[in-house]
Amino acid sequence: MATARLRGIPLSQVREQVALVGVQDGTNRVFQLPGGEKAIHTPGAGPVLKVYFDTRRLQTAEMAVEESGGLGTGFDRIRFLHFAPKVLSSIFADYVAA
Repeated sequence: MATARLRGIPLSQVREQVALVGVQDGTNRVFQLPGGEKAIHTPGAGPVLKVYFDTRRLQTAEMAVEESGGLGTGFDRIRFLHFAPKVLSSIFADYVAA
């Protein structure tokens, strides 16, 4: 998230290694940011959100970042497109909170 710091974003908005919320059962593919937080959207750069699965950073093609409350409500939901995390998987994110 060093890039976020360089863009003048206050450190109080930077979240690092935050566990995502959702059932890890090998079936569920949808996870949320904790505490109702939303990730900000940077014009031209897309959502400032990096997701990690068992320490590997996921590529854009492996997930969909969504606004659970509808368009313009803030990015807070991550849908894994090709896998469902099993029990004891490590799923976390770095993001800039709105």
